[in-house]
Amino acid sequence: MGVSATTARRAGRDSGLKPQLSRTSKDSGDPPFEDQMLDVAGLQLNPTEHAPRA
Repeated sequence: MGVSATTARRAGRDSGLKPQLSRTSKDSGDPPFEDQMLDVAGLQLNPTEHAPRA
């Protein structure tokens, strides 16, 4: 995806993800899911000018 390992860890920590507690991966069956996920990740990494600041 083009993000550093540190950024990925920080995003997981900030969102409360705990992948070590999952024994299997869960993939979406929704065909446009990957495109939607990349759009959301892109907005997180490069927010638009009018995006609210957290």
